[in-house]
Amino acid sequence: MSSRLLPRKHQHLAGIAVTSGAWWAGSAQAVEQATSSAAQAAAAAGGYVPSPYEPGWEVWVGFVAGVVPFAIGSWEFGKRIVSRWQARGKLAPSRSC
Repeated sequence: MSSRLLPRKHQHLAGIAVTSGAWWAGSAQAVEQATSSAAQAAAAAGGYVPSPYEPGWEVWVGFVAGVVPFAIGSWEFGKRIVSRWQARGKLAPSRSC
């Protein structure tokens, strides 16, 4: 890609390689190179290897706070659907209630 074909604000993108006509091929190579250079830099800086992520209680509370309203809404909406089906005669009333 020629830099003269790009607007001035996008000329820094002219060096991105796209191989075999696939736009993701160039980005995958760039990610791989960045990852390997980051690993080399970490090894040179003393061999720091980050530990696996362990989510704290805040993550779990946030997960529950995000899921509970959808669960309750699904239940309530399901009750509305069933009651409309029963009103139209498309669903026999449940005898277990």
